[in-house]
Amino acid sequence: MRLPLLTCSLLIALAAAAAADAPSAPPAPNPGPSVTRPRLCTLKATTIVFQKLHIDPTDSEHEIKAITDIEDKLFAAHIKINGGPILIFLEPPVDPGAAVDLEIGIPVPDGTQAPEGCETRTLAATPCVTAIYQGRISAIGESANNVFEQLPDLHQTPGTEFRTRSLYYEGLDSPNNITLLEVPVTPAK
Repeated sequence: MRLPLLTCSLLIALAAAAAADAPSAPPAPNPGPSVTRPRLCTLKATTIVFQKLHIDPTDSEHEIKAITDIEDKLFAAHIKINGGPILIFLEPPVDPGAAVDLEIGIPVPDGTQAPEGCETRTLAATPCVTAIYQGRISAIGESANNVFEQLPDLHQTPGTEFRTRSLYYEGLDSPNNITLLEVPVTPAK
């Protein structure tokens, strides 16, 4: 049976009004950061425009400033952004509080020329152990260490990089941030 468009619109409006009048449940308490079970997959190749930095990993404001700087340069050059920021730690983390060398990149179309002050490179398609992290940015290090600790159980050896790829971001202290943790790996011998 087909209902006329006006009837459907009226039913939708009535349902929306009823839902708005219904008592709302209190928000669920925040359980804190969470991370999924790591799994092995092959990530596709991704071209990024990036800047190299040497920073204190607890200085998230510096990372945000660098990301904003790259995005501003891409917008000014009318370059399409193909995804959220990727932080590439050039050596696996050893001490969570120590300063690190990293590249902060933004995915762009293949063949993109880097704007002034940035470089371009392609992250090759590579086997990675990945996990999805949800929570405050400042608490991501502990979850990353847990992923590294599980590599022997997956019969994998970490490569020389560790990456985080922002999938959803609300703010540094938001429990709703979603980040893909990526550990490029080789099979353990």
